[in-house]
Amino acid sequence: MKKIIIIDDDIINLKSISINLKLRNYLIFESNNGKKGLEIIKKELPNLIICDLYMPSLNCIELIEEMRRNSLNIPIIIISDNDSSEQIKKVINAGSSSYFKKPFDLELLITKAESLVK
Repeated sequence: MKKIIIIDDDIINLKSISINLKLRNYLIFESNNGKKGLEIIKKELPNLIICDLYMPSLNCIELIEEMRRNSLNIPIIIISDNDSSEQIKKVINAGSSSYFKKPFDLELLITKAESLVK
């Protein structure tokens, strides 16, 4: 079973994505902050990470940098309410596989997630 971790401090967003992926038979891990999310990533080695850009204790770019230092090469979908071209460029350069602006089309996010874990 493919493993996906969702890291988002917005509990409604977190649960919405989580429920939809569980219905598609993925093993889901959840975290509401970046530090805890990184601990889960190191322990579980998921096939995909879906992460909000701005998080308590460790933001998504810091999380990506820490993963790279630990040689963890896992696809990452970043979600954020910030759609500035500078911010998008920054997350893509950091190593994000994809970027979705909130509010996003959940089906498009799920489709992208499924394509990255195949």
